Amino acid sequence: MFSLFVQLLQIRFLQIKRELGLWFFIIVGVAIYFSVSFVSNNQKHNLVFLLPIIFGIFSFHQKRRDLNFINKYFNSTKSQLCFNYNLTVLPFSLGFVVNSQIPEALVLHGCVSLLPFTNLIPYSPKLFFATRFIPKAHFEWISGIRGNYLILVLLFLVMLTLSSVKLFAIVALFLFNSILLGFYSTNEPRVMLNPDSMPVSRFLNQKVLFLLKVIFIINAPVLIINSIFQPDALSFNLSFLLGFMLLGATTIYIKYANYRPSTSLSFSMDFVILTATLALPYLLPLGVYIFFSNKKKAKKNLLIYLDDHS
Repeated sequence: MFSLFVQLLQIRFLQIKRELGLWFFIIVGVAIYFSVSFVSNNQKHNLVFLLPIIFGIFSFHQKRRDLNFINKYFNSTKSQLCFNYNLTVLPFSLGFVVNSQIPEALVLHGCVSLLPFTNLIPYSPKLFFATRFIPKAHFEWISGIRGNYLILVLLFLVMLTLSSVKLFAIVALFLFNSILLGFYSTNEPRVMLNPDSMPVSRFLNQKVLFLLKVIFIINAPVLIINSIFQPDALSFNLSFLLGFMLLGATTIYIKYANYRPSTSLSFSMDFVILTATLALPYLLPLGVYIFFSNKKKAKKNLLIYLDDHS
């Protein structure tokens, strides 16, 4: 009976074993360390730390594509989802427990435990105005903003309000930027690929430059304010900005290096290494190598789908 209760956990374990391996324990360790450090240095802003985590799990739950499958073939579906969500936020709640913030930890686990048992359907605005500012070539941004507007607005307001707080600006920016990069997790149909028939290099360059421009416009003001109030964080903030711009550009190249029409982008270890460069600048040379390697692969792969041999 117990094995039936952990069906979903068994599947997640096999996925993690296949895609991450030992990196899983490193990632969990970093998450716990970061959570403990953040809560220790920002105990006055614990509620603000909680909200992005809760809304992140809420957004993920609302957009899960496997809910129908889970409900049809698994036993005790809601209990299994509840158990999995509690395991997911455990590294973050440990940050509160270690710092004797037990009520905050209980609030976090209580909120994620309620998600599977609720039928909240958030209002999803059409946001037609977005099409005025986003070029049609970047269609993934329109659907991405529509699907994540709630958490993006929340994180943006939090970033502006607490941009002077140590570490918090980095946490909020990391979550915000990660959602933006998630817009590129799905491969468009072949008919939507390069509708303007641009050369491969130009097509990739416009994708990369658009993303880099958005990352810079959003991140630079927050990091500048944070550096003014936290002068000792100036070099780290600069490294973070450069690292995320490298991660953003490479994300697009990884997508098109592995492009298959109408499929979801599978996990790549390159993402783990590039994300690590945000906190470990000495890994930057390896990140640069990954950038150029995937850029070359992206051009070669797209030639299979585009009538371009430039």
